[in-house]
Amino acid sequence: MDLEAPTLHLKEIKYHLFFSSNCYSSPQYDVSYATADDVAGPYTKSGYPVVPLLVTGNFGLHSPGGADVDQHGNKIAFHANLEGNSSSPRGMWVASINENNGAVSIP
Repeated sequence: MDLEAPTLHLKEIKYHLFFSSNCYSSPQYDVSYATADDVAGPYTKSGYPVVPLLVTGNFGLHSPGGADVDQHGNKIAFHANLEGNSSSPRGMWVASINENNGAVSIP
């Protein structure tokens, strides 16, 4: 599995490592995250029902990935195909995110 676009964010006392996996032009491209209590790890990939955080089909998106989180940990920016297929141009989206006991969700 290919991983890319890592971004690390500290929210209160928990480190969140967001990353994308798979190829950006495939419907399997996604955004996942792992958490740790220390910046050096170990990191634990989040489990069901929140992994991955974004996948094809969520909010009508196709191949979401390349995410980054704002400095407060309240917003996530990412890109996805504009026309719902792998050959379409990609656009940028921003969504609110919630964190509860280390679990991240998009309301």
